[in-house]
Order: sequence, then C-alpha cells, then structure tokens
Amino acid sequence: MSGNKRTICALCQQSRPLRESHIIPEFLHAPLYEENPRRFNTYGLDGRPQLGLLQKGQRERLLCDECEQRFCVYERWVSDFYRGSIAAFSDTTRSEIPYGKKLRFSRIDSNGNPTTSAVPRKLIIEGFDYAKMKLFLLSLLWRMGVSQLHFFSGITLGHQEKRLRRMLLDNDPGSAERYACQLRLIELEGKLVADYQSQPRQYDYCGRKCCRLFSTGFRFDFMASNHPADDYDVDRYCVKPQPRYECWVDSILTHPDLAGELMKFGKDMKRTEAGNLQA
Repeated sequence: MSGNKRTICALCQQSRPLRESHIIPEFLHAPLYEENPRRFNTYGLDGRPQLGLLQKGQRERLLCDECEQRFCVYERWVSDFYRGSIAAFSDTTRSEIPYGKKLRFSRIDSNGNPTTSAVPRKLIIEGFDYAKMKLFLLSLLWRMGVSQLHFFSGITLGHQEKRLRRMLLDNDPGSAERYACQLRLIELEGKLVADYQSQPRQYDYCGRKCCRLFSTGFRFDFMASNHPADDYDVDRYCVKPQPRYECWVDSILTHPDLAGELMKFGKDMKRTEAGNLQA
C-alpha cells in the first residue's frame, strides 16, 4: 500500500474518499502469484528485489469509487481479451478458439495460414472493441504517470497528463494515431513469458516519447507524444477502430531490452535469496 498524502481523486479532482487503487489491474498480476500465499517476487517500492512483497500488486490511494467503477467497465472486457489470448496461444489442438460471448481467436502462421503449431506468428482476434481497449490502455498509461510509487517513477507524462485525463473523463478513445498503443505477446522456447513483470520505462522512438510495460506475457507500448504515430505503425501494429485486431507474437530474443531486464532481475533475485540465507 501507499503512504502518499493525496486527498482528492486524481481523475475527477473531487474531494471524495479514496480507494486503494491498482495501478496495474489485478488480472495482469494473476500469473505471478504463488499458490499459497498469493504473493509474487518484485523489484518492490524502492527498486530492490524483494520476496513476497505484496499480495495484490502495486496499489495506492488514487481514485474515488465512482472513477474506479469507470475503469472497471474497460477492465472487464480487457481481462477477457487477455485471458483469451493466453488460452489461444497455449491451445495447440485447434486453430480457432472462441472465448466468452463475443471473442474468437485465430492462430496464424508466418504465411498467413491457420496453424496449430506451438508458436503462432500472430493471433487474430475477432469481436475486438476498440473503444474499451484504447480507453483501458490510456487509463493504464495515465495511472502509471500519476502514480507516486517508486515502481512507476520512470514514467513522466508532463502536459500530456491533463490531456489524457480529459479523454478518460470524456470516454474519448481518440483516433488510432493519437496516443497510439500496441500489444505483443512475448514467448521463449514455445512458452509465454508469463512469470515476470518489468518496471515501466520510457524510450524514444523516431523522436517521439513512448512508454513500455511488460507484464505476464504481454508487451504494452504507448506513444505519449504530441505527434501522431506513422501510418505504417498504426496499420501494422496499433489498436484501431476495427472489429478485429492482429496481435503479433515475438520471441523475447528479438526484444533485447526485455531480455536484458529479465536476466538482470534473475541475477538480482539470486543475490537477494543468497543474502537471506546467510542472514
């Protein structure tokens, strides 16, 4: 939990009782939890590896109940998208997998054909809801940017914070190229990298400020810039107002930034465990 002194809701700016809000929603933590107790290993609140630090992810007093419920509308749909994607990647018995009431996932190979291979090149998701996905992603970016927790200290939104907050209050997902967002599944040796969550960070892409979060199999990228995304990137990778989305599947080896972070985390955790044993 957080020890911040916030007294008004960060979204509606009203003086209301504040909830212990998740910055990264609970469903994106689920694969990290040990069975008993429900805890996971993390870099923690001060940037050092700690064992079993939190039981329910990173939380702080951030939103009032009304604004929490506003975000829950997006999160319920996205949690189905997330769980359906994990299930579709893992199911090698069929190339088309329905999930929930409206979502259907197709496993596609590098030649554009349906596949039951261990690692599809991409998933095509039918029944895609652009508004709910984009608003969820904008809310995630905004929450990371306004959070006072150390884990999110690498994300600074500047004057984009007010613009994003206005879009969220207006339920305005904007166009695909405005604050463009993309999702990728990340695998290693035929399995999703579902046991790791990285500390969010910023990077530069073609002169535009972008933010990245990796969590339990998915890489999330957000463009936090005044400048719109290029048409090529939007057409090939970004979420857009269409009833289907193509989610690419990449090996972590093609993402050296992620691979390097995962290796460093493993080394730091081993040192922490060794220190605990010596103590």
